[in-house]
Amino acid sequence: MIVDGLRDEHARLEKSGLNPGDVEPAPSVNLVRLCNLDGNFVVLVQPGKVLNITSKKF
Repeated sequence: MIVDGLRDEHARLEKSGLNPGDVEPAPSVNLVRLCNLDGNFVVLVQPGKVLNITSKKF
């Protein structure tokens, strides 16, 4: 899923108890991987410059 404000989404997911992984830099995007409450693997992507932020390991 493409999102704006990946940092904000990461914080919101942590507060919701979904345990998102680190914000990972990749060529031209940043991404966060997590499993939702049903066990589905979800990747959130924000196009653009690398943000250089992390939280905890996935």
